[in-house]
Amino acid sequence: MRILPSDFRQKFSALCKSDSDAEYLLDIVTTNVVAKGDQLIVQDQFNDSLYFLWEGRLSMFLQAGEVRIAVGEVVPGRWVGELGFIDPGPTSANVLVEEESTLLVISRDGFEKLLQQRPEILSTLLQALSLDLAERLRETENHVLKRAGNDEFSLSVNNEQNDSHESWFDHIAKKLHGARGA
Repeated sequence: MRILPSDFRQKFSALCKSDSDAEYLLDIVTTNVVAKGDQLIVQDQFNDSLYFLWEGRLSMFLQAGEVRIAVGEVVPGRWVGELGFIDPGPTSANVLVEEESTLLVISRDGFEKLLQQRPEILSTLLQALSLDLAERLRETENHVLKRAGNDEFSLSVNNEQNDSHESWFDHIAKKLHGARGA
C-alpha cells in the first residue's frame, strides 16, 4: 500500500507542517494490517511504539479484575501508544481491533531517528501528542467522576481489611461494579 504524503498530511494534519515532513514520517513508519479481534496493546505490558490508524476501528478499555471500563474509540486519523512512545514502559490501557485495521507504526528506533535527523518534525509530533493527551485526560477524568458519583478518591486508597493499598483505578472499578448491581 502506497500512501501519498499529501494524503497522510490531510488525515494527520496536526502531526506535520509540510508534505516533505509527511514524506519523511512515511519513510520511517512500517505498515501493519491487523485482524478484527486482535489485541493491539495489552494494559500494563511494555510498549515503545506509536500507532497511527489509517483504516479501520479500535477500542480502548481499562480492565481491573472482571470490571471493564470503555475509555474510547479510535477512528482513522487518530493514534494510540503515545505514552509508550514518549516514555517506554507499561501501557495504561488495552487496545482492541474492532474491525480489520491498517496501522502506520513508528518504533523507538524511528523516534531516535527523528531526534537525530529531523528534530523539528519530532517537536511538531510531540506537541500534537501532548495536546491530545491533555484532552484525553480531561475527558477521562470527567467520565470517571460522573460515573463514580460523589465519592472522593485518592491515588492510593487504604484498604482497612488487610491494611494494604489498592490503586485508585481498582477502587473506582469496585465502586462502579457495585453501582451496576453486579
